[in-house]
Amino acid sequence: MDHLENCTKGSCRSACGCAIIWVSDTEETLPNKHLEHPEDNLFNGVDPYEVLDSLITFESVSTKWDGAPAIVFGHNEGKWFVGTKSVFNKKKVKINYSPADIARNHQGPVAQLLTACFYALPRVHGIYQGDFIGFGGRDIYKANTLQYKFPSVVKEDVIVAPHTKYTEISPDAVASPCEYVTLTGTHQTNKTYKFLRNQARLTVPKRAKVLAQAAKLLIPLCKFPKNGAIYKQHVNKFVRNGVLPRASVVYDALPDKYKCEVNVMTFRLYNIILKLKDILLSAASADEDVECYLRGVPSSHEGFVLHGKHSVKLVNRLEFSQANFNLNKNWTNEKV
Repeated sequence: MDHLENCTKGSCRSACGCAIIWVSDTEETLPNKHLEHPEDNLFNGVDPYEVLDSLITFESVSTKWDGAPAIVFGHNEGKWFVGTKSVFNKKKVKINYSPADIARNHQGPVAQLLTACFYALPRVHGIYQGDFIGFGGRDIYKANTLQYKFPSVVKEDVIVAPHTKYTEISPDAVASPCEYVTLTGTHQTNKTYKFLRNQARLTVPKRAKVLAQAAKLLIPLCKFPKNGAIYKQHVNKFVRNGVLPRASVVYDALPDKYKCEVNVMTFRLYNIILKLKDILLSAASADEDVECYLRGVPSSHEGFVLHGKHSVKLVNRLEFSQANFNLNKNWTNEKV
C-alpha cells in the first residue's frame, strides 16, 4: 500500500486515525511491479490454466502487511542509503545517502520517517524493501486500512516489514521475495528497529485442488480480452460498492462495445477463482503475533502473497479492497 497516516498533532509520530497523506510512485518506473489479484490475471493475458495453477502450486507464501510508505534501504556502491521506491526512477532518481539528501528530495512526514530510518535501520549488506508500520512507543498502529495491536509497547524506534530484496539500484533491478533480512555482528542485537516477520503457512486444502481442476473445464467456454484494463475497472466498480454479483449481472452491466471480447462464462470463472481464493485465505496463517482490526472489528491480516511463476496476492476484496477504495481520501501528493 502507498498510504501514510499523518497525525495533525505535531508531537504524534505514529498512526492513530488522523489525516492520510498519499505517497505515489509511477509503477512503470519500478522493478517491483504491483502484485495482481489472481482473478485479475484472467484479464492480463496470463494463460488461464496457469492462473489456476498459481493458486495450487507455488514456491512460498508470505504475509501481506498493510504498511506505508514502502522503504528501500541498504548499500549502493558501498554507501548506506534509505529512500522510497523512487530510488528506482528512470529519470529523477531520489536516493538518500545523508539526512541532507532526504531534506532535498522529500518533505513532511515522508522526510521525517526516512530520517528516522536512516539512523535506526541496520547497515545491512544488500538492498531491501519493506513497508513502514510506524514509530515505536505504543502498541497500536494504523498505517493504512488495518489497525495492528502488538502484545506490548514497541520499544524500538521504527517498525518495518521487509518483504523484497533487489540485485541493484536500477529500473531493471531483479526483485525476489525475502523471508528475513540478513544481519551480521552488532546489527543482530540493535534495539533501534523492529523487523516484522512475513513468514506464513499455507497447506492447500483438498477441496481447493478439486475446485481448481473443475474450473479448468470452463476455460474452453470462456473468452479472454486482449486489453483487460477496462474489465478490471468494471469489476472494481462493484467492489467499491461492497458487492460482486453473479456472472450474468456483471456481464450485462458492461457497455455493449466491450461485450464482444468476453462472455458470461469469463465472469463465472472469475467468481470461481474468488471462491478458490477464499478457501486458501481460510487455510493460511501468519507467524507474527499481532492482532488485526478493520474498522475496530477483529480481522485477519490484509492477505497473503503466493510466490511463484505468477506471484499473486490473496486478499478478500469485498473486505479490504473495498475499504481501501473508500478511505477518507484527504490526501496531498508527494511526487517521489
